[in-house]
Amino acid sequence: MNAVVLDSSALMRMLLPDGPLPADAEEALHRAERGDLLLLAPELALAEGVQVLHKKRQQGRISADEQKELLVDLLSIPLRLFSHKPLLARAMALAHEQALSVYDALFLALAEEFNVRLITADAKLLRAAERMHLG
Repeated sequence: MNAVVLDSSALMRMLLPDGPLPADAEEALHRAERGDLLLLAPELALAEGVQVLHKKRQQGRISADEQKELLVDLLSIPLRLFSHKPLLARAMALAHEQALSVYDALFLALAEEFNVRLITADAKLLRAAERMHLG
């Protein structure tokens, strides 16, 4: 399968560049838009993305109109979303093994399930993915 897992931090950095963009994130998005690559994510990615938009608006860093536009942009990213239920047991084990939150471990479990690379802006999650040869 020609795919990558894109976590929430990478997704949101593409929409709100408030830090360095993960290596290959932009290229992965362009390839997915052309149909050359699948972008995989657990459904949690959208909820986490919307939470970021909510926080940015609460902090006064984006307006209501910008928030709405960014939500449209987020929802237009060609993600193939996966349910959490089949990933939860493995995510729980990975969270313990890799000292991650279960939320972050869901992305790692999905990458492991499909044996694909995880693209993330989260240094701790990237180190875990690299230890598992998924980074």
